Amino acid sequence: MTRKFLLLALTGALLLGTRLPAESAKGLQQGLAYPCARASGAIVVDGDLSDAPWNAAALVSGFRDSGKDIIFPEPMAMQLLWDDENIYLAVTCYESKMKNLVANETAHDGAFWEDDCIEIFFDPRHVHADYYQLAVTAKGVRYDSWKGDRLWSKPWTATTKLHGDRWTVEIAIPLATLGVEKIAPGAFWGFNLCRERLAGGSRELANWADVERNFNTPELFGHLLFVAANWQPTPAGLADIAARAAGAVDNLLYAPAGIWTIAPDGKGQFASYLDQVRVLFQTAPPQAQELQHVFAANPKLPHAKDFALLAEEFAGWQKKAAAKDQFDGVFLSKAILFNELYRTQLNTYYWKAKLAQLNADMP
Repeated sequence: MTRKFLLLALTGALLLGTRLPAESAKGLQQGLAYPCARASGAIVVDGDLSDAPWNAAALVSGFRDSGKDIIFPEPMAMQLLWDDENIYLAVTCYESKMKNLVANETAHDGAFWEDDCIEIFFDPRHVHADYYQLAVTAKGVRYDSWKGDRLWSKPWTATTKLHGDRWTVEIAIPLATLGVEKIAPGAFWGFNLCRERLAGGSRELANWADVERNFNTPELFGHLLFVAANWQPTPAGLADIAARAAGAVDNLLYAPAGIWTIAPDGKGQFASYLDQVRVLFQTAPPQAQELQHVFAANPKLPHAKDFALLAEEFAGWQKKAAAKDQFDGVFLSKAILFNELYRTQLNTYYWKAKLAQLNADMP
């Protein structure tokens, strides 16, 4: 499994079952599909995500920094379920600066984008045009529109809850609000979840399917595949998902324990979150091994102590990866983020040590 696959894995039809027209699909390199399972029981929309049915919903993380091929620095996670009346969505926004959350808007359909918020997009007919847009701020203030009309308003419920290191949102949306009479397993919708983060001091954008910093780009949305409880994909089902998701390079189908990567021809390969974490921390890069010897020979070189701390943290991740525990998407997201930061920092220490060595050797 390549590192490129790992980055892709965490991230991303005019009628059901058909491909997008070529002119619309050319920007969709990667199709994303979330298996939205039927809820096994009642869900209370109180923001704490403790209801038992959520345990059976695939937990997806790995949201990307919109428009970039990197993981968003503050992890997110989402879960979806459905029943005869509603679609349910649970979202966790991890936040290292909870005290700096921006939550000033109080009016329904107000300037929600000026606050820390999430935005949800549904395209039930999968036509990549007349989608529904819902938004919820960290304070629980809501926004809704259809075809860009903010005067449109139908019933739906959202409750937020603030925690020490994250804020959560629990949502119930009646099917009728989305213009749907009923859902049957096999239904396939356009869908995306995005986040605007203000707590860091500037506007940061995250998305599940990468819409390249323009959230209102339905042709780049991911997808919801509605399935029965305890559904498992079959080889024929993978081929159908690839055709409907229409990714030109690959298609990702999320599962509770990992991710299926499906080629456009329908051939799929499953990788568990545990396996993907282990690939990341299998061995330290050659630069790290070389620096180990360099600093051992000359501990007074710049960043010797910094490198020792970095190496210790990498070893800690290796220990976690060697365990037999099963990881979820949030853990993998954090692992990839650390791995990217580790390699950047390692490269800095490496070249500064090399330069110091060169200067010391000069007459």
